Amino acid sequence: MVGPLSLHDLPEGLLHDLIGLVKSESNGIRGASKRLREAHDAKITAWNIRGQPPYASYSSALRSSSSVLATVLRSPNLRDISIGDSDFEGDWGAYAYGSAVLRAMQSAGRADDLHGLHLYGLGTPIAVTVTDDLSVSIRPFTALRTVSINCFEDPSAARSILAAVGSPLPHLTSFRLMECSLMLSGPALSSALDRMPMLEDLSFNTCDLSVEAAAAIRHAPSALRRFKLTDFTYNGPHEVLATSINALIPRLEELDLTYCTGVMLGAGAGIVKLELIDPSYAVPTAFINDLAALTSLRSLKVGHADLDYFRLAAALSDLTGLTELFIMWGQIGADAATVLASTLVCLSDLRSLTMAQTSLRPESVAALAGALGRLTGLEKLCLCECTAEEANAATADGGFGSEGAAELATALERMPCLTSVNLHSNNIGPAGLAAIAPSLAALTGLIDLDLSGNKLAGHGRHAALRTAVKALTRLTGLDLKHNGLSADFFAELW
Repeated sequence: MVGPLSLHDLPEGLLHDLIGLVKSESNGIRGASKRLREAHDAKITAWNIRGQPPYASYSSALRSSSSVLATVLRSPNLRDISIGDSDFEGDWGAYAYGSAVLRAMQSAGRADDLHGLHLYGLGTPIAVTVTDDLSVSIRPFTALRTVSINCFEDPSAARSILAAVGSPLPHLTSFRLMECSLMLSGPALSSALDRMPMLEDLSFNTCDLSVEAAAAIRHAPSALRRFKLTDFTYNGPHEVLATSINALIPRLEELDLTYCTGVMLGAGAGIVKLELIDPSYAVPTAFINDLAALTSLRSLKVGHADLDYFRLAAALSDLTGLTELFIMWGQIGADAATVLASTLVCLSDLRSLTMAQTSLRPESVAALAGALGRLTGLEKLCLCECTAEEANAATADGGFGSEGAAELATALERMPCLTSVNLHSNNIGPAGLAAIAPSLAALTGLIDLDLSGNKLAGHGRHAALRTAVKALTRLTGLDLKHNGLSADFFAELW
């Protein structure tokens, strides 16, 4: 027998609706409204402050919204605050309002309650007084665990916000600076890192990096385990940046260097997750050779237009603990596919395999099919946008076409654990659909299926697809767009 239900057991959204219902009734049940409000406030753990009026300062925001602020201060479980949102371009009132919230929490003696602070910038300049208010308001919150600074296209605002994290943060474990139009200086970065002795996760994305800042990266705290440096601007000597990153590698578990090449990985035996995807710079041969030394690696994402798949296959043969492999770009001919296939069969722990935007022709699929069929524990398979550089009759618009689909069908029949299959944009066509649909129908555990962009429309060829989809009773995600399928087909499907 289920015991009595407490108000505190109800979801926050339901409590909010009940409060509105009670308020619409007579004043005779004000006590019920108060109890509902208290239960609702106790549920609040995170608050996103956005879309506020353009307050001139935190004090005017405090005067205008005292009731909402009181609600927040009555929320003992509030731990996470996000301020600002780039969806509200030009509306920097959220920053003044955020300052009011932070100062109210401080006045109530709750500065140590806040563990997460996330600041989202705007595409327009922010009033200096507002930025200064917010900077001063942030400083007392030394118990923070997570800080992220995002999308500040105003350099002066970004610099002020970065300096606002001014006090020692002995508990901070994650710091992320993303999409900020700011030249990150060496002294500023060194000063920030010195205040974060327990930092485990450090991310820089779409930022400008000075030579001094590149050199300062190597002095990140010894607790660092995850480092991300992606899509940034750096015009200094490449050796400076590579030296700093290599100094971090021995202590890292996860490393994301998308759009950052020239790093050697020989000392990275502890890395379990590595991402290096770069379409424009050469992936050094030494990097591929170094992969074999990463004996703890579990997740690898690598991509380049000139990726040497023969060397990659040789390196992968030593990484038998891989559970995720993501390969992007490059041409996989029949010979390279044969070598890669011989390596894949050694990866018995593999659960997710993605080969995206690779030049994968029908003969390459044939070479890989046998290996795929032996990956009986694979849960996610993505072969998408496999555009052949030299189109032939079967693959006039790229992709492995109907021939490749027929080869893949035999492999799918031996992969019972698949929950996700993505064959987006491979020019499978009606003939390929007829070949592969029965194999898909046999994957009774399939949850997500993407066959978009495959020109599946064709007279009398839809019955197989309709049968397959209806057989997949666990399917929750189905993408069939850009196939020329009629409205009648979808009406019959459901």
